Amino acid sequence: MWEYVQKHAHLYEDVDIPEPANLFDDYRNRGEAIKRATQKIGMEETLFLHNTQGNQFSDVRAKIGKLDPVERKRKAYQYFIKAYLRCVASLDENVGRVLNYLDESGLAGNTIVIYTSDQGVFLGEHGLFDKRFMYEESIRMPFLVRYPKDIKAGSVNNDIILNIDFAETLLDYAGLSIPKDMQGRSLKPLFRGENPINRVRTRKRPRTRRRLFMAGADSFIYKTVFLVKEAGSGSGAAPYFPSIVFPSTPI
Repeated sequence: MWEYVQKHAHLYEDVDIPEPANLFDDYRNRGEAIKRATQKIGMEETLFLHNTQGNQFSDVRAKIGKLDPVERKRKAYQYFIKAYLRCVASLDENVGRVLNYLDESGLAGNTIVIYTSDQGVFLGEHGLFDKRFMYEESIRMPFLVRYPKDIKAGSVNNDIILNIDFAETLLDYAGLSIPKDMQGRSLKPLFRGENPINRVRTRKRPRTRRRLFMAGADSFIYKTVFLVKEAGSGSGAAPYFPSIVFPSTPI
């Protein structure tokens, strides 16, 4: 899961990385889904993710498989988080190479550099790895921008933004018009320290007894369709009727 160069293979080898406060979350007050989930630190799925890097993790099962559950989770977490940090070290170096090139070539002052991701990830919080659950730790996304012309170095903005704002922001800086059917908004005012009025776009609800909602899945190949009944549109009727549609052509 975490790829890194061989020179970082022993990074943090003799260090115990602090555990998240909720690594041993017992899910007592949580939903059924997370109780059944298998993306948990110390379970087999965690160890299968490490069958890379020249099989350097091939003996993990043998090392921790016979430990009691608590100690097994602690050991598995150390293997997992160190692999992640080694990957991040490689990433950090290569981001630095890009920034250094821009500085040395005189392009930094007129280049927008954005570091972001498609989503956050669990690093042991709630005993989890990967994503899939809408908890605070994984729903946050990194978003760092360097653009000396408009952004003060080291400044921080606490407003909520979404990835649907990215394209509008780049179009704005490129001096191009933003199509009206795009849902996001340019982040340029926030970069400049301004506080624009947050206008909410609304649309009238269709006057039908049923409304069709399209919820996009991770792939454009299919969509999840929920046919939702209006409240009170039938005696004892279920509030929604989910179904999965697999179209022959992309939607």
